[in-house]
Amino acid sequence: MTVDRMTQATLPRTGDRVADAWQWLTAELQGRPVPPVVAIIGPGDGAVFDALQAHAPGTRVLALEPDAAAARAFVGGATWRRWRQDDRLAYLSAPDYAGAEEAWRLFTGAPQPPPVLLGPGLQLTPEVGRAAQVLKKILVGVAANQTARRKFAPRYLVNSLRNLPAIVAGSDIRHLQDACRGVPAVVVAAGPSLDAALARHPDLHERAFVVACDTALRPLLLAGVEPHLAVGVDPGELNARHLSSLPHCPQTWLVAESALDRTATAAFDGRTFWFHVSNHEPWPWFNEAGLDVGRLDVWGSVLTAAFQVALLAGCDPIVIVGADLAFTDGRPYARGTTCELDWSRQAAGGATLEDVWRREIGARTCVTVPDLHGRDTTTTPALLQFRDWLAARIAQSGRRVVNASGAGILAGQGIELGTVDDVLSTRVEVPSIAACAKRHSGVRPTRLAAAVREAHTIVAGGRTGDALYTRWRTFSGDGFDARAVADALDEAARGLERRYRPASTVIVDWRRIADLPDGRTFVAGLPEAVARLHDARAGASLEAEQGGREPRSTGTGRRYLAEALRLLAAWSRAGGTATADERRWALAVFDGLLGRAWGPHRTADGPGFYARPVVPRDRDASSTVASVQRVDESLRTSLHLIGSWLQCAASLEQEAETRAALLRLTGLQSAVETSGCGTLAARLQVQLTGADRRQAAREAPAAFELSVRLDPAALGRLHTGVIGRPADDEFPPSPLLPFVVETADMRVSFELDRSAPVQARRAAEVSVMRSPCLFGTPGERWSIAYPVRDGVICVRANDRASRLVRPDGANAPFHEWPRPIVSELPLGEEGAVAWGTGRAMSPVTGPYVMYRRAAGETPVIEDLPFVPTWGAWWNGRLYWSVLPAEGDTTRGLGSWAPGEGARIEAADGFTLFDIRGDADGLILEPSTRRVDNSYVRRRLAEGWRWHPVSGLVPVALGPYGAAGYRSTGCGWTVTTRPEADLVELEHEDGTRLLLTVYHPFRAAWAGTSLLVGTVDQQLLRFDDFVEPLDRLRTGATIR
Repeated sequence: MTVDRMTQATLPRTGDRVADAWQWLTAELQGRPVPPVVAIIGPGDGAVFDALQAHAPGTRVLALEPDAAAARAFVGGATWRRWRQDDRLAYLSAPDYAGAEEAWRLFTGAPQPPPVLLGPGLQLTPEVGRAAQVLKKILVGVAANQTARRKFAPRYLVNSLRNLPAIVAGSDIRHLQDACRGVPAVVVAAGPSLDAALARHPDLHERAFVVACDTALRPLLLAGVEPHLAVGVDPGELNARHLSSLPHCPQTWLVAESALDRTATAAFDGRTFWFHVSNHEPWPWFNEAGLDVGRLDVWGSVLTAAFQVALLAGCDPIVIVGADLAFTDGRPYARGTTCELDWSRQAAGGATLEDVWRREIGARTCVTVPDLHGRDTTTTPALLQFRDWLAARIAQSGRRVVNASGAGILAGQGIELGTVDDVLSTRVEVPSIAACAKRHSGVRPTRLAAAVREAHTIVAGGRTGDALYTRWRTFSGDGFDARAVADALDEAARGLERRYRPASTVIVDWRRIADLPDGRTFVAGLPEAVARLHDARAGASLEAEQGGREPRSTGTGRRYLAEALRLLAAWSRAGGTATADERRWALAVFDGLLGRAWGPHRTADGPGFYARPVVPRDRDASSTVASVQRVDESLRTSLHLIGSWLQCAASLEQEAETRAALLRLTGLQSAVETSGCGTLAARLQVQLTGADRRQAAREAPAAFELSVRLDPAALGRLHTGVIGRPADDEFPPSPLLPFVVETADMRVSFELDRSAPVQARRAAEVSVMRSPCLFGTPGERWSIAYPVRDGVICVRANDRASRLVRPDGANAPFHEWPRPIVSELPLGEEGAVAWGTGRAMSPVTGPYVMYRRAAGETPVIEDLPFVPTWGAWWNGRLYWSVLPAEGDTTRGLGSWAPGEGARIEAADGFTLFDIRGDADGLILEPSTRRVDNSYVRRRLAEGWRWHPVSGLVPVALGPYGAAGYRSTGCGWTVTTRPEADLVELEHEDGTRLLLTVYHPFRAAWAGTSLLVGTVDQQLLRFDDFVEPLDRLRTGATIR
């Protein structure tokens, strides 16, 4: 029965007060059996206790007496002493109902909420109402405790079993009894006010015995404060993150509840004091094996445990900092906690830190209460309960307790409000904590291991009739997992037998992080740095770092960059030996380092072309298309990280060509993932040589190396812009490797692994790299139509106008058309012809051709029976490579002329890269397309020559396969070789060079700049391109 539905029966009057009380009680229970726990408001003279003793001697009672005089008469009597001695009575009395915060313990093991009874003859006065409210609050806590018990019981059992070897090797918390008697203590929580406390008092550990809550340990260590003790209670995996992947803290000992997650306790093996909060499983079994530790009186929050540890150690006075128990200034925690990981992840998605905090707080049930200064602050009912419990304990402690948090809601009887300096003005000598530690006497690990093995046999064998199996299953409830329990027992046995100890690799060197500029506050600013990285990648204008500083100067930025490279190398070495939490921290710190290092030069658009997917190329027409390579997650992550690092490195480089060279390698991840079978082995090496010369004098420079497998087409994309003099006409062509980017501070090389036998190919005689500019905006598709005197006519996909692109990249409309166009060609001296598929129209139409014979004329539009793609004029007709129109399957060669209509010339199912005419007919350069018209990368050995009379005649192709568009300018003729990832450049004096471009389609000169369009409709502009060509041609020094 709830407090809101209390009942009150009439008390019989037979003269036998005990019998009358029993009759009253049975009437209240309406004949039901007496439950394990009963709650009574107003038990009066205590006859009901005597009645229960006589008829239900195992019953426990929670009694609230609103009559203070009746309470004074009852307390101290024989009935009160007997019940208290049996630990079956929680008796609370007006006016303050002292002990209410501990009343929940009476309900341990009770399966149902207790009936709530009003004592016989009790009047419903305001004081009775207050007692009812106190009881209601207790029962709410009981319900929450039972919910937590059901939730955590399975984990409590498994975690305690996993910790068994560490408990045996550790020390009993009772050895801390009076270890620091009379020594001042500071209990540190992780509320928002901790930031100010650490800023003002970086020497806390020199002024007092420091006991840190687990959540506060990381902020303390990052601030240079190594606490004497850190306390952990919560058995959850998420909470364990507060105690793993920590900065070096060899002098800090852990005070651990036995069910703390093993990932948290492993780092403190050999320096842990153990306790338990209740004598439930598996402690009865541990006790049977001769193992025991002390019990600590805690309630809900680790702060209550930390305070109890300071009491146990005999500390006086006790100063509390960071104990807001409220969301001061709209923040859930201090800065520098493990929560920075979660906040950073959300910041990486573009959320502001204020929004992250607002959502986190808003997800809880909140109330508004006055804070220490009388201002409204936000907290939760649970935090209020923790406050009340702690305040009651402080009032009873007999110690001087000072809340120096300066914010929040911790106040009450016996709690002074002050500052750290008010209490701790001098340095103190703290006794050695290690000296207090003592091993368990009478516990033999090998004997205990045998008992564990026997328990493992029981659980793993499913011996459900065994008493131990039944106990553990009953304790765990519906969450009992026999396999998890058996695994924990096996791990414990191996640990006791000294055959096994969990080991993990450290990736993040926190001491190095602390030595960086602003290293002490690095983690506290992690979300902001990650948000800065997110903005930089997106191309946003970057704001200065915290405090108005701009650590993107060459020196400071490169220090962060160097540390990121060291971290990346450590990540690579760790492989799978690091814990998940260590890997999470490594990734977050890496991103934070890049966020702080990012320089002023824009790089967001640079990786675009190089990061696009690679379509593997087949070596001959009979081979099949290779499947996409499956990349393991570790390599995928390493590729992503080095790509981010290279982009950040580029942002710090003043020289544009150096930036461009670095940015091309950011496409390595896409190249590996999409490069098919990966027949080529390549190696990327990065080394920093001068980021910090003082460091370089003491240690090896930061370096990273990564081996990958690639398809030759991937080299085509990564090496786009490499010009060389070929060694011969072999295929695949000379890879023009290695290439090296070298500055005063850095050397980056990418080369084939010469140890692999498949790499036995000659390099180009001479090579130089020129990085192109990607024309247009991201996501646009462009194609080259034809060159004119002032530049090159290009078409943006589905536009209704062609555009003139000038040598400097400026562009303007050239011909306007009433419908979307695929491409355009001149028509006579002043006219033009353009065509489209009709699919970009709304509604969709069939394919069409449009033409005008002079500028300003209204275009004539004619429908076509096929889909035109690329074309060329020959003998007065326009010939296209055609694809099927709706409802048709025709592929081949089609033609059209103004006023003469369209027709299919050859319907042999082929598709083409280019059509060129000469006196003997048309030269048809073949391509391969799938049924859906997407390209297949296949180097064909045979093309055709076509004539209206002779038809198709096969023609052998050269080693590079089909040719694409040809264009002449500045003394150089360029010919694209799509399936060789090359553009041939031949000078009028016979000099021949090769330009690597991924899947090039059409190329044309715009003044001294070269435009190259790719099959996937990316338009590249090589500015002032004649100069490097002529230098290679003449043998002059390459700049």
